[in-house]
Parts: sequence; C-alpha cells; structure tokens
Amino acid sequence: MQKVVDPDGVTWRIRRWWWNTVPWQTGFDTLDAIFWSIRIERDGHEVARERMTGWRASDDRIAAVAEQAKAGTLAHSLGLESTV
Repeated sequence: MQKVVDPDGVTWRIRRWWWNTVPWQTGFDTLDAIFWSIRIERDGHEVARERMTGWRASDDRIAAVAEQAKAGTLAHSLGLESTV
C-alpha cells in the first residue's frame, strides 16, 4: 500500500487486493498467477479499481499510480474533477 499527498493537498491511497478467494493452496509461487485488484482512493473514497494478473505487475502499477499522484496528474488521468 502507498499513501501519498498530491501538490493540492489531496490524500491518495493505492493498494493491492485479491480479486477473489483462491480455492487451492496459496504459496508465494502462485501469487504471480492470480488476479489482483488495484484500489485507488482519494480522501478515503474509492475512485477507481484496476484488475490485473501477477504480484510483480501489480506492484509496478501501484508505484506508477503513486508517482502520478505525487506529480498531481492522477485526478486528470482518471477523469476526476480537481478539488481546488
């Protein structure tokens, strides 16, 4: 999970969430093959969710979204109105 504040003072939280419960044994060897949901929240309210496969890919996406938030461009890329 990453929590960042953009230049306008808006708090963003980006985290990974399992898409659904996996009915078989879950070890670290299987984490790269299951679906993850990237949840994006602005000031405590969920504004977007992205579904993807793979632990590493989801980790990379979380980092990219956090960088957009730090730069102040995330709200625009998600099609949200600015809070300022």
